[in-house]
Amino acid sequence: MKLKNLIYQLSHLLLVAILLVGASACGDEPTPPTQQPEAPTLSVSPTLIEAGVEGNLEGFAVTITTTSTSWCITSDEVADWAYANITTGLKGSKSVRIIVKQNEGEARETSLTVTAPNCTDVKITVRQAGVVVEPPVDEGSFYGGELSIPADSSEMGDTAAIDIIADMGLAWNLGNTLECPGNEYAWGNVHTTKEIIDAVAAMGFKTVRLPIAWGQYYDGEYGDYHISTEWLDRVQEIVDWCLENDMYVMINEHWDNDKLNQLKASEREQLNAEFAVMWRRIAIRFRDYDYRLIFAGTNEVSDSELTKNGGDGYQDEAFESQNMLLETFVRTVRETGGRNAYRYLAVQAFNTNIDLLHRLQLPEDTVEGRMMLECHYYTPYPFCLMEKYETWLGDQRYMFLWDKYLPEDMQSNTFYTREQTLRDIKKFGDYCKEHNVGGLLGEFAATSRVSMSRDAGYLNEWHESRAWWHYTVVEQCLEHNICPMLWDNGDAKSKDVDGGGWINRNRKEFVYSSVLNAMLDAMEGKPFEYRE
Repeated sequence: MKLKNLIYQLSHLLLVAILLVGASACGDEPTPPTQQPEAPTLSVSPTLIEAGVEGNLEGFAVTITTTSTSWCITSDEVADWAYANITTGLKGSKSVRIIVKQNEGEARETSLTVTAPNCTDVKITVRQAGVVVEPPVDEGSFYGGELSIPADSSEMGDTAAIDIIADMGLAWNLGNTLECPGNEYAWGNVHTTKEIIDAVAAMGFKTVRLPIAWGQYYDGEYGDYHISTEWLDRVQEIVDWCLENDMYVMINEHWDNDKLNQLKASEREQLNAEFAVMWRRIAIRFRDYDYRLIFAGTNEVSDSELTKNGGDGYQDEAFESQNMLLETFVRTVRETGGRNAYRYLAVQAFNTNIDLLHRLQLPEDTVEGRMMLECHYYTPYPFCLMEKYETWLGDQRYMFLWDKYLPEDMQSNTFYTREQTLRDIKKFGDYCKEHNVGGLLGEFAATSRVSMSRDAGYLNEWHESRAWWHYTVVEQCLEHNICPMLWDNGDAKSKDVDGGGWINRNRKEFVYSSVLNAMLDAMEGKPFEYRE
């Protein structure tokens, strides 16, 4: 048995040896099958970016990985609001950032395409939310009437704005009252009554400008930006008193805690949306009034943060924002229809500055010849508004004396003479004539500084200088077809109070009769005569 097993094992070993020898005799080892090189790969993560309205200037991180030699990113369309900080790279893995700018309008979407040689393209989709102003739940209730009605020219006349100016006469501002923060008495003025408006009319004023704040009277009823009905009732009450005296009356959006003085491009669309809602509410409330009610879109719109050196030192975005607001104002009022389709509308130069008229883009209008243009005038500043002496002025007498009342050695500085005023008012009048718009000098005044001029020994000369300055401004407005609107902040309690007031609203009398007489003489074409 053992022998049998031994023979079996030897036979098995012999067979294996034979097989190994045979295999070696076949030559070299067999060549494995040919393998194709692996195709390069391209991967991108993430491929969807969803940005908020504010965007992301630091960028959204995206990782690009490829085994190809290189890669690049291209835009599918011209979209400068979404782009990669790095647009090309080499084999391997690289982190790039997709920059998304702040959105100023509706929601938007674009695509970026990542490509690499011999790889399938990969798209990165960028979506960004838009500016949203929630519409009122019930627009009819929110605005107090239908959003738009058929145009109605009845009682609107057919006189062009540039020709109606002469009929507006001398105008007065109910200043520091309806625009005060909190309530109309916050800056010390009395409750405005019909008797005060009657007295203003009796003094010879034919137009009243009502500076008004609206945003501080949002009450939240029916939705955001809803102006209180109670506040509209109060404004309407004063408007009606003016019209009962057969006066023209102009309402505007005035200061309102600097509501409109945020002109950066990044804030522009939100501001514009609110502005449209506000003016639609006002326009619908006063839609049935006749031609004597004028709407003025803004006031002294500016933005100190966008100022470099003053004047044309403002950055372009400030002018662009102001022009946009004026376009919105005109379009919004006209769209409400009714008599608003023909109403006289006043737009403003940037910061109401005559020297910045060249930066104004007059809005397009749906009706011809119904637009007015407003500028303000407080030149020279040291004589008109300067509250205390500053060393840069040089000679303090420029605060008290003007034009022919200056000593001869000071009259060479024409900035403080009638010559400067003639140039300024003519420049404004020429612009209005060239563009066929009615001119409004919405504010002008040389404020009271009785105590300072008395202390300096120039009280009498100051009184005469001030009367002469107001005469000159009104005279030049009359010559160049501009309506002069005297600024009055209401603090004229007596002749011995420094400030910007003219009418004592308690006693209903014009405190500085010499100035009133000078202005009325100018309106009547009479020569200047200083008289109390």
